[in-house]
Amino acid sequence: MAMQMQLTQSLRQELNISQKIVFSNLMAVPDEVMRTVAEAIKYNPDNIEAVLQETKSKAENSDGKDFADKRVQSIYSSLIPSKGESNGKGLVGSPDLRGLEGCIKDYDLDTTSDATIIGRKEDKPEIFFSEHIKGAKTWIYLLDPSLYPETSKLLNQLKNFEEWKTRTLRDAYVLIAGKQREYFEEFNPLRFNVFNHKNLAGNMNLSESTIGRILSNRRIEARNIEGEQRCINTKDLLKSRRDLQKYNLIPKINEILKSEFENGEACSDDNIREEMEIDVSRESIKEYRLKSGIPGSYERNRFYKKGLVDKPYQIICD
Repeated sequence: MAMQMQLTQSLRQELNISQKIVFSNLMAVPDEVMRTVAEAIKYNPDNIEAVLQETKSKAENSDGKDFADKRVQSIYSSLIPSKGESNGKGLVGSPDLRGLEGCIKDYDLDTTSDATIIGRKEDKPEIFFSEHIKGAKTWIYLLDPSLYPETSKLLNQLKNFEEWKTRTLRDAYVLIAGKQREYFEEFNPLRFNVFNHKNLAGNMNLSESTIGRILSNRRIEARNIEGEQRCINTKDLLKSRRDLQKYNLIPKINEILKSEFENGEACSDDNIREEMEIDVSRESIKEYRLKSGIPGSYERNRFYKKGLVDKPYQIICD
C-alpha cells in the first residue's frame, strides 16, 4: 500500500511537471492565434488531425519534442496560403482569415484589453473583465479521441491552459488594482506604490519569469475619478523603488530646466544634481534627459543663444 501511494505521488509530480512545461510553452502563443487554430479544428478536424499526425511523425523521426506550442504553430502555418496561391486558402481548409488580428513571429499583433479598471475615491477600483478573461473560451470543446487522438490531446491541453491563464490573469489584476489604488484615482504617477514583478510573483506563488511572460503584450483600459480614460500596458502598472524615485525627481529637474530656459543658460547634469540637493547620480539625470530627447547642456546653450527654443525643455513623466 505504501509503495502504491508513493508511486501515485510520483506520478502526480510527473504530471504536474509535464503540465508546467505545456503551459510554459503555450504562454508564447498569442490569444488570437489559439482562437484561430481552435476555430480551424472545429471547421475541419479531419485535416487538422492529419497535420498533427505529420507533426508528431516528424518530431519522432528527428528525436525532437512534439510540444503543444509547436502543434499550434504547425496548424496555424497550414492555414496561411503559400506564395502564389490565388484562392486565399492554406493547406488546410479554414474559415476566412482576412480579419485575423494576431499571429506568430513576423506578423503584427493587436491585442484586446483584458479589463477596464475604474478608479474610486479612497476605495479599491472597480474591475470589469473582458469576455476573454472571464473564463475559458467558448471555442474549447471536445472531440472523439478514438477518431481524433492528436487533435483531442491538443484541445485538452488548450482547455487546461486557458482555464489556468484566465484565472491567473484575473487574480493578477485584482492584486495590481488593489496595490495601485491611489494611482487609478487621478493617474498621478507620484501616487504609485512599490509593487514590482517580484512582489506580484510572491503574492501569487509563481516565478518572476512566469509573471513576466503571462503579462507580456497585455493591456487594460482605465478611467480615473474625473472620467479621463487611458489605455495602459499591464506591465507599466508594476513599479520598483527606482521608478518611484524617478517620479519624485522629475518635477524637481523640470523646475531647473524651466529656470535655465528663463535665464538663457543651460545647466550641466552635474549642476542639476548639485542644485537638487538630493542623493541622485549624474547618470540618472542623464538617463531621464535622454529618454525625453533633451540634448546636453552644450547643445541647449547653443539653441538658447540662437533663439531656437520657444519653451522650456521638460522630462516626460510616463
